Amino acid sequence: MRSAATLILALHLGGCYTLVPTTLPGLTPGDQVRVEVGGTLSPELRLFLGDGSSVGALSGAVDRRDADGLLLLLPSGYRPQGFHVETLHQRVRVPETNVLRVERRELDRGRTALTAGAVGLAVGAIAWQAISSRSGGNTAPNPDPGPAQSGWIQVR
Repeated sequence: MRSAATLILALHLGGCYTLVPTTLPGLTPGDQVRVEVGGTLSPELRLFLGDGSSVGALSGAVDRRDADGLLLLLPSGYRPQGFHVETLHQRVRVPETNVLRVERRELDRGRTALTAGAVGLAVGAIAWQAISSRSGGNTAPNPDPGPAQSGWIQVR
């Protein structure tokens, strides 16, 4: 049951966000972004693209923006921290000349409301079925125990 709740929560949260095109000046530190890059890339950027290509997309958080471009925090690995797993990040400079497109991750209120309504409806339906008399079988509410079902033991 707990894993089903976790799955529903993961699907719910994933459906609440959308990528919205934006410009470099519109970015602020902490924004979650997807940056499409191209052109002559540094070896560091090629490493994060994975296949060494000269075109690709990077997803991470904006650390800061300056005249030369963006400094992104990109996930680079994981480290166990007790019972939790910590995501390790690496700061990577993306020159403005390499940026082809920038998209910011934003909350989609309509999709969030729709997903929350669907989850609420499903939970309500399950609760209704659990407490409904229709799912309790066909026994009478207070059946007469009769002589064979009485709590007394007869000794002969």
